[in-house]
Amino acid sequence: MRHLIYIIILTTVTFITITSSCKPVTQHHDKSGSSDSCYTLEAAMSIYDKEPDKALAILDSAVIVGNTDPATADIMRARIFTASCEARNLDSAQRLCEKLIELKTIKHDEANYFNVLEQLVDIALKRQDDEQLLHWGRQLLALCHERGDTVEALRTRAEIGLALYHLGNREDGMEILDQAIYQLGEVNKFNHLDAYIIASKRKINALNEDRNFAGVIPLAKGIIHHLADYEAHPEGYNDYSYRMPTDATQRNKYIEFYRAQAYSYIAYASARVGNKQDSRRFTALFEQSDLGHTYIGRMMIAPTWFELRETDKMLAIYDEAKRVMGSDTINDEYALMLRCLAITAHERGNFDLSQQYWTRETRLNQQITRQKLTSKAHIYAARFHAKEQQLALQRSQAKFCWLWLLACSCLTIALLTGGFAYYFFKQRRIVNEKNRVLIEQIAWTIESNVKYLKAQEATQANQETNKQTEADSAWLQQLDNEQLFQFLSHEIIQN
Repeated sequence: MRHLIYIIILTTVTFITITSSCKPVTQHHDKSGSSDSCYTLEAAMSIYDKEPDKALAILDSAVIVGNTDPATADIMRARIFTASCEARNLDSAQRLCEKLIELKTIKHDEANYFNVLEQLVDIALKRQDDEQLLHWGRQLLALCHERGDTVEALRTRAEIGLALYHLGNREDGMEILDQAIYQLGEVNKFNHLDAYIIASKRKINALNEDRNFAGVIPLAKGIIHHLADYEAHPEGYNDYSYRMPTDATQRNKYIEFYRAQAYSYIAYASARVGNKQDSRRFTALFEQSDLGHTYIGRMMIAPTWFELRETDKMLAIYDEAKRVMGSDTINDEYALMLRCLAITAHERGNFDLSQQYWTRETRLNQQITRQKLTSKAHIYAARFHAKEQQLALQRSQAKFCWLWLLACSCLTIALLTGGFAYYFFKQRRIVNEKNRVLIEQIAWTIESNVKYLKAQEATQANQETNKQTEADSAWLQQLDNEQLFQFLSHEIIQN
């Protein structure tokens, strides 16, 4: 029994050791400090577009003091990284979002799940990664249908339509874009208007790539028409959506920005179809806007000046672009600039300079293509590495489960063995006690029977002796004196 107790104790200790050593490590954050109202999500997101580094520092502090949980902070970090178009920041944002999308806590929180999917779609759009845009866009579209959010569903369908167009499915892509634009244009609410403008811009991009410039003009005029209606009836468009401008100043900036973009679309398309008069008119309207006075606006209108053969204005803009870009010249804008400069130099008879520009443009396009392919290769490698880590974690969890089951099985077997042994020894002791009592009873019974038999034999012997004595006494009484004398003499002689 002592050995059995030792075995049970040893098994229990082994079980505790295995489970404690295989348990996954959980990091605990120290939240002992008092909460600081400066370190909040609102504070970080209010400055992220102007001071992203400071916003990231505020997010880190917010997690430390306990004002937000790590998952929500990661969502905001991804949003800050996504706001930048730099490849390095987009890589960081994508890694964060792909890590978050696998968390059960994110999937079970509809709002956070929507935010992460929306950012993944935005990242794919900025990377011009149509495959990923299609992949995440379809998941976001399914979630929009589950939530019953028609406007966001149509907005997402427009992104999917552009991705399909780029992937070669042009007819389906255009059909999806047309449906989204039509349905969004039917409702005069701000969220519908904003989605309508985005969907129209996506189709304009597709039409420009397809050199269907005549189709661009009605789309851009449709944007101007809806913005004018919004400007005239702002109260009617109020739907309290989070994208809606909060005051008249922001509303005017919103209208002015997208109206100026529409002017630039019409100006360029009109120039390409040969309508120089309309092109110059809308170019003048664009230059009067706030956007037209910015560097981004001047870069936007430069191709129009090229089509109008206003080469001096174009060259002035591109000289400014060279100073602003500096060494950051590996982009599509710089390639377009080299192309325009090459054609301009050729038209002016400077063929050597034109050839130099063409050579640089060809090499730059090749470099951009290689960079995009390398970037995609790095993304796929990162996904493969993340998948490997996920599989390693799953193997670790499976091993932990197996060891847990093994420890539970060992403990169960030990407890069953101990219970069986205890029951066996207890029953054996009971049986032995019963056997001892039975043996004593049997011995007592045998002893009693022997005594009884001996008593009976003694009684029978006494009875036979008495009978013999009585018989002898009766026989002696029958003898006369002479016979009695002879008998006695014989007995005396014999003895």
